[in-house]
Order: sequence, then C-alpha cells, then structure tokens
Amino acid sequence: MVPGFFLPEFNQYLTQNLSMMATENLIIERYLLLVDQHFAEQEYYEGRKLLEEALFVDPTHGTVHSYLGWYYYAQMNDFGRANTHYAISMKAENVFPGTYSNYATVLMKLRRFQDVIALCTQGLEAPGVADAYMWIEIAHAREMLGEYKAAKVACEEGLKVAMDEFVKVQLTSAQTRTKEKLKRAAPWYALTL
Repeated sequence: MVPGFFLPEFNQYLTQNLSMMATENLIIERYLLLVDQHFAEQEYYEGRKLLEEALFVDPTHGTVHSYLGWYYYAQMNDFGRANTHYAISMKAENVFPGTYSNYATVLMKLRRFQDVIALCTQGLEAPGVADAYMWIEIAHAREMLGEYKAAKVACEEGLKVAMDEFVKVQLTSAQTRTKEKLKRAAPWYALTL
C-alpha cells in the first residue's frame, strides 16, 4: 500500500522503490554487457541464457526483449518467436532504436506489409532511429503490396536523408525497380517519370 503524499513515510517509500528500480536497471545493464560480449564471441547460446535470466529481474524490459528478438531472428530463423519478443519490446517506455529495423525485417519475412509500414512510420518519429532505413522498409512493403507510386515516393524520401553509400544504392535500386514495375503496370504512367 502506498502511503499518503504528505506523510513522512511517503519519502521513505519513494526512496526505497526508486533505489530498487535503479538497482534493477543496473543489473539489466550488466546482463546486457555480458550478452554483448558473448554475442561478439559468437557464443549465442550463452548470451540467450543470460537474456532469459535478465527477464527474471524485469520481465518487460524492452531492450532485453529486443536482444531476444534479434537472437531468434538472426541466429535461429525463428520469426514467430522473434515477432513475439519484438512486439513486447515495442511496448517498452524507451524502445531500443535498433528494434525498429530488425522488427521490420521480421515483419517482412512474415509478409505483414501493412504492419511494416505502420512500424516504420512510427520509427521515423522515434529518436535515434536511422530514417533512411525506415524509408527502405516502407518502400519494400509498398512494393510488395503493389503500391508502386507510394514505393517510389518512399525511395525519394529515403534518398533525401540517406548518408551511407550502401543505403543510397539500396534506395536507388528499389526506385529503379519500382519505376520498371510502374511502366509494366500502367504504360501511360511511364510518360510522367
């Protein structure tokens, strides 16, 4: 039971709970550092075990679920489990920026193109997320939905913010591909390109 705001016990209650939350965050951070070391050494099983232990400390920690999503997607090709962990991760207060691009990849593999568009649109507003990558995924999803004009526009938007040459090449390639698909889908549209 939470004591009343103006009682002296409230300060004690607040101090104890804040220090417990800070301690939990420090414990989680230590787990994540160890996991990073294991993953760097390609010791994925050991890293996964540590992530599962971290969930006992905080079962809703977004970054832990994001790491587990990556593990199941990149190491185990288990897109269903990856999807579950990424979905939980997205409910966290501060979403780990890499979650957006990794989750978009999983959703593309699951052929959930509308969800990719919604996620990446959200990612465009999130701090620390590479906008150009979000535009690439939006373009790919629009292309898969047969929305070639919208895919072309997404490529153009991505090229405006892309700084990495690899990303620029991907966007240019997708733009060229969607232009070709537009020509085949509606030959009259080719005159406006």
